[in-house]
Amino acid sequence: MKGEFLHQSKKMEAEGRQLQKEVNEYQMLLSALTKAEKQKEQFQEKLEQSAKETADAKTALERSRVMLESLEGSKDYQNQQEAQAAYAKADTAKKEKDVLVMRAEERLQKAQEQENRAQTLIAKYKKEIPQQMERSDSRLTGKFWKKNIFRKRPGRN
Repeated sequence: MKGEFLHQSKKMEAEGRQLQKEVNEYQMLLSALTKAEKQKEQFQEKLEQSAKETADAKTALERSRVMLESLEGSKDYQNQQEAQAAYAKADTAKKEKDVLVMRAEERLQKAQEQENRAQTLIAKYKKEIPQQMERSDSRLTGKFWKKNIFRKRPGRN
């Protein structure tokens, strides 16, 4: 009887260690989910900022194009050198704006990729956490505990 008690005690200790391990895993998953949601918010902010920068750069580019077109069609210059200088200035401004648009679009794409990764992680953790909780709950309320704790022992009523 004493041996059986020791055996059951060791089983319960092992079960307790396993449950503690599962609780720790659950806490890690919950922490990762919280972190992923924070990252998602940050990525969303970056995405919005990149979208705004892209829109601003496109607006500036369009303004430069309009200015370039008006300069190209204008004949109000004193001489050809003055017209060429204005054209070169407008062309340089256009190229600078093109670079800004390209960079803003790259940042927008990166932000969208990061948001997609965050969404994937969040979906994964939302799926795993309930499964972990269910396993922990089932182990806590499982047959082992009912069978070993509430059974009648020989010599006892």
